[in-house]
Amino acid sequence: MNKYTGKSVFGGIAIGKIMVYEKGEHQVKRVKITDAEAEKNRYYEAVETAFKQLGELHDKALREVGEANAAIFEIHQMMLEDDDYKESVEHIIESQMVNAEYAIAQTGDNFSQMFAAMDDEYMRGRAADVKDITERLLGILSGNTGSGVDADEPVIMVAEDLAPSETVQMDKSKILSFVTQKGSVNSHTAILARTMGIPALIGSDIVIDESLNGKLGVVDGTNGVVYIEPDEATLSAMQEEQRKDNEKKALLQELKGKEDVTLDGKKIKLYSNIGNIKDLANVIANVDIFKLNFKIEGENIIQFFTDSQEQYIPEIIELNSLSQLYPIEEQMCQTPFAFESNNLFNCKIFKFSDNTAATVLIIHHIISDSWTVGLFCKQIVQEYLNLTNSTNPIQYKYSYSDFIEKEQAYLSSPACENDKKYWDTVYETVPEAATIPGSIKKISSKISSIADRQSYNISRDVIEQISIFCKDNRISIYNFLVSIFSIYIGRVSNLDDFVIGTPILNRLNFADKQTSGMFVSTIPLRISIPNNSSFIDFSKTIAQNCMSMLRHQKYPYQNILEDIRKVDSTVPNLYNIVLSYQITDTQNKDIDCETHWIFNGNSADDLQIHVTDYNNTGSLNILYDYKTSKYSKKDISDIHARICHIIEQILANNNILLNDIDIVTEKEKHQLLYEFNDTASDYPRDKTIIELFEEQVNKVPDNIAVVFEGKSLTYKELNEKANQLARYLIKNNIKNTFVAVYMHKSIFYIISILGILKSNNIILPLSSEYPQSRITYMIENSKSPMIITEHSLLHNITSSVGKLDIEDFNFLDIDFQIVLPKGASSELAYIIYTSGTTGKPKAVSISNRALVNHVFGIQSRFENTINNNDRCLSIANISFDACMQEIFIPLLCGASLYLLDDSSIYNPKSISEYIIQNNLTFAFIPPTILETIAEHLSVSQAVSLNKLLVGVQSIYNITLNKFLLLNSNMKIHNGYGPTEATICCISTMYNEINDIERFVIPIGQPMANCKAYILSKDENIQPLNTPR
Repeated sequence: MNKYTGKSVFGGIAIGKIMVYEKGEHQVKRVKITDAEAEKNRYYEAVETAFKQLGELHDKALREVGEANAAIFEIHQMMLEDDDYKESVEHIIESQMVNAEYAIAQTGDNFSQMFAAMDDEYMRGRAADVKDITERLLGILSGNTGSGVDADEPVIMVAEDLAPSETVQMDKSKILSFVTQKGSVNSHTAILARTMGIPALIGSDIVIDESLNGKLGVVDGTNGVVYIEPDEATLSAMQEEQRKDNEKKALLQELKGKEDVTLDGKKIKLYSNIGNIKDLANVIANVDIFKLNFKIEGENIIQFFTDSQEQYIPEIIELNSLSQLYPIEEQMCQTPFAFESNNLFNCKIFKFSDNTAATVLIIHHIISDSWTVGLFCKQIVQEYLNLTNSTNPIQYKYSYSDFIEKEQAYLSSPACENDKKYWDTVYETVPEAATIPGSIKKISSKISSIADRQSYNISRDVIEQISIFCKDNRISIYNFLVSIFSIYIGRVSNLDDFVIGTPILNRLNFADKQTSGMFVSTIPLRISIPNNSSFIDFSKTIAQNCMSMLRHQKYPYQNILEDIRKVDSTVPNLYNIVLSYQITDTQNKDIDCETHWIFNGNSADDLQIHVTDYNNTGSLNILYDYKTSKYSKKDISDIHARICHIIEQILANNNILLNDIDIVTEKEKHQLLYEFNDTASDYPRDKTIIELFEEQVNKVPDNIAVVFEGKSLTYKELNEKANQLARYLIKNNIKNTFVAVYMHKSIFYIISILGILKSNNIILPLSSEYPQSRITYMIENSKSPMIITEHSLLHNITSSVGKLDIEDFNFLDIDFQIVLPKGASSELAYIIYTSGTTGKPKAVSISNRALVNHVFGIQSRFENTINNNDRCLSIANISFDACMQEIFIPLLCGASLYLLDDSSIYNPKSISEYIIQNNLTFAFIPPTILETIAEHLSVSQAVSLNKLLVGVQSIYNITLNKFLLLNSNMKIHNGYGPTEATICCISTMYNEINDIERFVIPIGQPMANCKAYILSKDENIQPLNTPR
């Protein structure tokens, strides 16, 4: 005889032959395909077929096990249509060019593992659902969808686990009992067993192999035991128990439906003592926090205990199954309390048709913490046991009012004053508040606490490794995890001095730990990340700081904040992120019960990270409660993956330095280094600016090329004058050197820079606003032999350098026999002097090839729509690289360039009028005047502007929305980049109005043939969305 145990989900005795259920799991091969669309269509057709099958199963289950239990198949239908599941399959097919079967199997494995890792038992049970729909799709694609029970007589079904569809498709008349190695009390197998009223065990340690088939088995559902080939004594005892059980069932069946009448004729209603009101009532009546109330008087909140003697009677609600409870408890949890109401808690009892029950307690955090909830659960169970065993009720010795008195006494004690001095020293300076960036870039005046939760399980293997690491290095798991998260927070917020909020138990003695109430306090843990420190040294420093702060933990955080605000009233909060470590035991081994915690959908902080072991299981879960106004589900998933990656590196290298820790995963690193920078794009890399300009001269010789103050030149005229100037420079032996251009922006300036390029020279633009000393420095530093200028600026040139007054230049008196050289794309086009970091202007040189790439990159961003019908504005000062962009985009695309005089470029009204009067279609507008320009343009009936360049600094969506309202066809390009990267190298397009909230437009991704790397100040790779 072999004896195995398991967890009972329904009592009774079953005796019969064993049948091992063998799943028809599909073996999937990875097959390369050539037509991704065809493969996706195969997947879509399989989904449609599966959807119909599930509808039929739903109808069958509805007849057999009721609506509540049939609902699982509707859930499966929703899973089939889940966007994440669908997109994963599509992505694998498209990116890997593989068959649908492989893509579905991979997706199913990934999603199943995700559910299996969740801390909530109900959600873990959904891993089987994912496997079920995945196997269904694979069966449809392979043409194999058969399942069922092939037995001539009723059997005890033994399986590793059973999917919902497998249980529904079984012939129930052939099933005596279920025994599974896996599953939960919420699994479909357990629900079905309870519905059918047959004994069943889950989580059994039974060893499954084919030799079990046909052997005699006995399932004792009452005691959670299964016997294989029992001896005579055991079999006889089990048969006797089965006989008694059947007699009870027969008697109950006789009494079913009859009235409950006493011997003296009174009609009564009978209930099982499962979920008895008394066990709850005793706890609520004797724990004083349930009598704690608050009221608001003026600006003060008054706390008091009610003296009401009225006993709280929880409501009893009858349900068919546990699955019906989940939406009810969620609704209860998300229903806010009236702060001044009598009860800051809500408690209900739920009774199910299978003679089980549940108690749901929702309690305001102001009167309770998680330790209190653990006490409450234990007290309910103990009161229940006392009632069923006829023993005396619990004697409640400890009162929260005693704790309140001690706290009030502390606030006027020398200990409090000493603690205050400690915190004053810690926060003599206040660090910048750290935050983990989120992908949702919204800035709203509305304060929202709406949040979501994602849960992840840390595997036992990893926990064991962490435990060994911590033991070897004499640090706690808590300090290990604080160090891990601190490294990540510091890196992504670009701070090495910041604060994390850390809730602490604040129960300092035995009495405190036996008292219900809100004890938890939050200490603002100041984190300082040193350079070149090892992780072990850093974590030990964290441990020392924690110990130091714990010695002063009783001083309230609110008092710390108020003390700081007396010095600096602008400090809103010290932290945006909370990290807690909660080990709370709510279980009781004396009774078969389970507990789980419900998230209420709110968070006071941007992000609350809870490392938990609620039932003292030895495993850890990480719960991320995050504001949905800042973070997406993917953000949290990415954060957790990076935390796990950091842990892996530290466990692999005991002596790792902080600077050597990568916070991005290998997958992200590949994305950031290669996929993100996969910007290769074809462009005329071997052609110079002049060659491309002359192509436009040949295409549109009579089109207007440049306009200024009512005068204009065609492409042909502009080219001829530039040629004449180029010949002059060559004749005077000015070649292959820097030629300065010192003038106001005008048609002469355009002629000058084209002539410089045509003579194989390099443009050196000098602003007419520069002081004389700066002009002298730049001419001498560049060794420029020639400066082209105008009448009004000649007197500012003191250098002994050749001067050409362009206004006196005779364009006709030129030797037309001089042959213009053909330049190379690798040669320099212009040099720009930036402000520099040493006090002296710094020269930045840009080649023809780089400028051509930029122009064609911008053209590509605008979907190649810049053409000879465009009229383009130029307002940037000639010393800014943006001016080169304004000039050469139109001239290399055959468009018309409209120059605005220098006196008007600081006047938004003049710029707006110029745009309207000339029907300009393309413009770069600096961020400082964007808002005002939009307002001025809005008065016009029709705005031709349909392409807009913006950038340089942060720009909000609401500003760009105003431009899109002017012209719904407008395309807006937001660019960013240093001068060294040729004007801008990163950009994004903003083409649709987004007015849900106010947010900063992202700078986007690298432009064509550019690469960008997101690095920390220590030059480590950073994730996307990391602030500079």
